[in-house]
Amino acid sequence: MTTHPLRVSLVGQRWFEIGIPEDAVYVGRAYGGVKGHPLRNPHAVGKPCRARCHCKDINCATCRACDGGDIVHTSSAEVVRLYRQHLIRRPDLLAMAVEMLNAGVRLACSCPLNNPCHIDVLIELTAIHPVTPAGEPDSE
Repeated sequence: MTTHPLRVSLVGQRWFEIGIPEDAVYVGRAYGGVKGHPLRNPHAVGKPCRARCHCKDINCATCRACDGGDIVHTSSAEVVRLYRQHLIRRPDLLAMAVEMLNAGVRLACSCPLNNPCHIDVLIELTAIHPVTPAGEPDSE
């Protein structure tokens, strides 16, 4: 797996004590007194998934897969796949990611660099689905 220069891994660091690099923003779940970011992946590996989706789309895989259940996801690939499906239905989150990445902000998470991560999805989808800062699809 190739890593992207805009992805920062905080694995093995006591980052919640020493801080996050100045040019990065933590986009993970709440941890060690650090507040969870809106771009976090609501799906976790190895514990009951309590992800809640409010998109109201009856075809949403997130709603069908986890909403209201106690499913335990077994791999990072699985939770990244669910995050991708959720993010595609959230242009507000895509717009937020575009704004951050266009500003050169690196995105930090606790995933090891050699594992799939929701940041990879953010980087990929913001390149495929460019949006304006207002969250409207780019007309070009």
